[in-house]
Amino acid sequence: MFMRNVWRWSPVLLLALGAVFFFPFREREAVRPAAPAPQAAAPTPANEDASPVAVKIPAPENRVVPAAAFDSWSQKILSATEDEKALLSADGIQLATTRRAALEKLIQTDPRAALEQAVPDDVRKKLPAEIQSLLEERISGRGFFGALIADSPEQNRLEIKHEFALNGRRFQAFVYGRRSSQTTRENETLWGIAIGSSLAVHEEPIRTLTKSEAAGLDAKENCPVSGQPADTHSTPAFGELAGRVDAYCGAGHLTARNQRLAADGGLGGDGTEPLIARDGWTQGPRSVLFMRVAYPDDATEAITEAGAYALMDATSAWFAENSYNSTWLVTDVTPLLVLPQPRAWYCENGDGYI
Repeated sequence: MFMRNVWRWSPVLLLALGAVFFFPFREREAVRPAAPAPQAAAPTPANEDASPVAVKIPAPENRVVPAAAFDSWSQKILSATEDEKALLSADGIQLATTRRAALEKLIQTDPRAALEQAVPDDVRKKLPAEIQSLLEERISGRGFFGALIADSPEQNRLEIKHEFALNGRRFQAFVYGRRSSQTTRENETLWGIAIGSSLAVHEEPIRTLTKSEAAGLDAKENCPVSGQPADTHSTPAFGELAGRVDAYCGAGHLTARNQRLAADGGLGGDGTEPLIARDGWTQGPRSVLFMRVAYPDDATEAITEAGAYALMDATSAWFAENSYNSTWLVTDVTPLLVLPQPRAWYCENGDGYI
């Protein structure tokens, strides 16, 4: 009887259980807050000043369009006949003028990109004179590099500006990479491109010449790193430093000198009066000449060229650490030099004769 009543009331029980479990979930869903609908940004009035923290960066495609149009035109005129060049000249002046204005803005906002858009020297020389006058100016030399800091704690603002003085001219320098943290130097070697007084500075002191620029240059000159002819390994590389072109045994030696000059931070000068006081002898970079020698009867290398540089780099790091970065070493390692006397002679007379 009991089981019969259970089966009789089972539909009712199921409905009741469904009501218990179903309606609470429905109720919770009903009161769940709806996700806020996305709101469109309010339009900014045309005459309202921009917020000081809002920085508008032009889209990459907008930055390269004037350069791309000019590059396309330059390719046309380089392959054109004399009659065609006369017809293309007017368009070239307009494109070069537009490119110049865009490049000046790019120098001030993205100096690395501006340097990448510079017209190669071998192309530049083939363009008409009226077009060349509208192109960027190549700057290369040793001069005063200044880092100017303006600090406004009230506005929570720190601004760093750079300048470069060379041969009586003064540029506002725009930097990137390692140059961003560089301090003021009285004689700094650098290169870049300029439009007016705006200068985009490359982070490396030496400009590597392209293959077309290096074509025809003498590769028999001695490499300033190894002291050997630059064509020793048949892979010469050429670099411009302060307006002078040097030949290197390869790209590795050019890079090595770039790194040493970067550590040097502008050691040396061009004979002009310095614009700031010189550091004491115990401060700043110190030049070291590491001479590797061997005996005529024993030409074994006591240390390799790479080993000598590694040793002196570690020594320089020790000086920098213990002087609170106020002094460090800039080393040049010589090729293996052969002494005039045999080993036994120096053992008998002493190393003071070396």
